[in-house]
Amino acid sequence: MVVRNCCDCWIELWSNPYAPKTFGRGRDEKVIRLSVAMMSVKKLKKKLDPLLKTMIKAEAGLIALNEDQAYLRAREADHRVTIESNNTRILVRWLLEIAAIVGLSYGQIHMLQKLFKKKSERAA
Repeated sequence: MVVRNCCDCWIELWSNPYAPKTFGRGRDEKVIRLSVAMMSVKKLKKKLDPLLKTMIKAEAGLIALNEDQAYLRAREADHRVTIESNNTRILVRWLLEIAAIVGLSYGQIHMLQKLFKKKSERAA
């Protein structure tokens, strides 16, 4: 969706298709892309010199905002990859622990059965 203001500024809103979905309801990250469309610089310098300076500062701020937004998105993506890797490691370790506990329990049961079998043979 593109909205145009009266001062030749465009604000563009769009949904990120790669945004993670939450359980129960979908959550799309909204991205705001701002840009300033400037008329010819010569016309503006003649009439609106202070306004031109303000628009240049605003454009620089918008560029910095877009760069920060891109950096934070990359940082969040790296964080998501790290978390998924850690979750996989935790799952594998959990499965190995469960297998070890089941194996030890089986061994204990087997050893107790042997012990009781020997005791019952001695008593008889």
